[in-house]
Amino acid sequence: MPNNFGGRRRKAPSAKPKPYKPLKLSPQQSDIMDWVSDTDSGSLIIEARAGCGKTSTLMEMLPRIVDHNRRATVCLLAYNRAIAEELKLRVAGMPAAVRYNATVGTCHSVGWGLLRPLLHSKGGKKNGGKVSMMIAQYSRRDVTTAYIRKDFGSLIKKMVDLAKQHVAPADVTPDWDLWPHIVEHFNLEQYVTLEAKLGFDDPIGHAIELACELYRMSLDEVSNNSFLDFEDMILCPLLSGAVKPTYDYVLLDEAQDSNPARRQLALGLLSDNGDGDHGRTGRLIAVGDDKQAIYGFTGASSDALDQIRQATDAITMPLTVTYRCPKRVVAEAQQYVPDIEAHDTAPTGSVGRGSVDSIIRLGETGELNSGSKVILCRCLAPLLRLAYAFLKRGIKCHIEGKDYMSFIRRTAESCWDDDPTVFLGNLQEYTKAEVDKLAEKQQNSKAATLEDTSELLQFVTGALLDQQVSVKKTIEVLDFVQDLFTSSEGVTMCSIHKAKGREWDAVFILYPELIPIKWAKMDWEKAQESNLACRHHAVQGHLGVHRNGGG
Repeated sequence: MPNNFGGRRRKAPSAKPKPYKPLKLSPQQSDIMDWVSDTDSGSLIIEARAGCGKTSTLMEMLPRIVDHNRRATVCLLAYNRAIAEELKLRVAGMPAAVRYNATVGTCHSVGWGLLRPLLHSKGGKKNGGKVSMMIAQYSRRDVTTAYIRKDFGSLIKKMVDLAKQHVAPADVTPDWDLWPHIVEHFNLEQYVTLEAKLGFDDPIGHAIELACELYRMSLDEVSNNSFLDFEDMILCPLLSGAVKPTYDYVLLDEAQDSNPARRQLALGLLSDNGDGDHGRTGRLIAVGDDKQAIYGFTGASSDALDQIRQATDAITMPLTVTYRCPKRVVAEAQQYVPDIEAHDTAPTGSVGRGSVDSIIRLGETGELNSGSKVILCRCLAPLLRLAYAFLKRGIKCHIEGKDYMSFIRRTAESCWDDDPTVFLGNLQEYTKAEVDKLAEKQQNSKAATLEDTSELLQFVTGALLDQQVSVKKTIEVLDFVQDLFTSSEGVTMCSIHKAKGREWDAVFILYPELIPIKWAKMDWEKAQESNLACRHHAVQGHLGVHRNGGG
C-alpha cells in the first residue's frame, strides 16, 4: 500500500523500530481480541480509563486483524504527531504482513496526503494565522470594511475555525443549520465587542454573514493559491471528495477529543459496497475516555463518543483496570471515575495533602529536580508565584508551555509603559475594567484567561519591585517570565491541560480547589472542568495532592 495516501514517502524515523512482543492479555483485553478475531462486521468503542493499556491494546489488535484476514487494510489515526511517530516505530517492529497492510498517521497528515495531489503548488503554503491575516486584509479594503477587524475580528475567526471543524459546505450561507448550534454551544456571544453591540441590532447575525464570506474566501485561497491552515488539511479533502473508502479497519485514538471533521474523515476512509453509509463494510474501532474529554474549548465535541456510537451502531467494551496507578491513587480517583480499578499487582502508593511550604521544602532538598516529578495547577499564576519562591531560594525551575507567552505579551502591550511602576498601575486598572466588561457580556473564558494572565504579570512586576531587584524597564519583567517558560532546568511545573498524555512517578496538585474554575458556565464547560478534576489521576503512578495549609 502506498505510504501517506499517494504522497511522497517520508524518511524513516531516526529512532529504531521497537520489536513486537505479544501482549499478555488481561480478561478485558482478551474479550476485545476475541471480538476482533471472531467477528466480521460491526464497529467498536473501547472506553479506556487512564493507564489501562489503551495503546498496547491498539497495537495488539493489528496482528490479530491481519491474522483474521490477510488482505485487511488498516489505518491508525493518532491524536498528534508525537504519538503517531511512536506508533510508527511500534508498527515497524511488527511482522511484514502488518507493516505492509497498516498505515499510521494523524488525521491532519492523512488529510494532507489526500489533498496535496490536488493543489497547484504541491508543497502548499501552510500558515496557522491564515484566517487572521485574511480578516486583516479584508478590513483594509476600503472605509466601509475598516471596522471589521477591531469590532468583529476575534468573533469571525472563531466562527470560521468552528465552521471548518464542523465541515460547513463550500457555499455556506447564514441559513446553514449548524450556525445556531455553534453559536450556543461555544457561547460565541462572549466574543461580541461593545462596539459591535452598539453598532448593530444583531451583531451575531452580522458576524455570521462576514464569517460565511471569509470561509468561502479561505477555500478559494486553498484552490487558487495552495494557501491553507491546520483546519484546511482535514476540511478540504472532505469537501473535494478526495476522501475515498479505502480501509477495512480505521482505528481512531483519543476519540473523546475528536471534532466532527476528524470523525467524518475516519468514517469516510472506511471501505463500502457503493451504497453510502448503508453499504459501509469497513469497521471503525474508536478508543477514548469520556472522563478525559478536556478540549471542548478547541472545538472538540463534548459528546464525541456518543456521536460515534450513533453513527456506527458500535458496541462498547471497557478497559477499566489501570496498570499505571497505585491502589491509593485509584481510590482517590474513584471519586470522579467510579469504575476505574487498580490491578491486583499494583503497589499501595500514597496520597498526601500538605502546604505550599511543604513543596518548597522538598524543592530545597532537591527531591523535585528529577524529571519523574511534576507540579500541576489549573491556572498559571499560582505556578509562577511558586516558581518565584523557588528562585528566591536558589532552586532552579521552569514552567512548560512556551506558547502561553504570546497572550502574556499581548496583555502586557495593552497597558504598556516602559516604567514598571507605571505599568503595574496601568495593568491593575486595565484588568479591572476589562474583566468587568467581559463578565457583563458573559465572555467567561476570555475573562478567566485575562484574569490569570494579569495576576501573573502583576505578581512578577510587584515582586521584582518589592525586592528592589535592578529592574529598570518593563521589558525585563517579560524577559523574567519568558525565561521560566523556555528553560528546561530544575523543578518541572505545568498546567493540567498541558499534562495530557504525560505521566510521572509523583504529581503535586497546587490548589486543587481552583477546579472547577469559577468562569465555567456552560453545561459542557462544567463537565470538562469535572474531567480536569480527575485529570491529575490520569498522569501519574504516585500522587501527592497538596493544598495550601497557610504556607
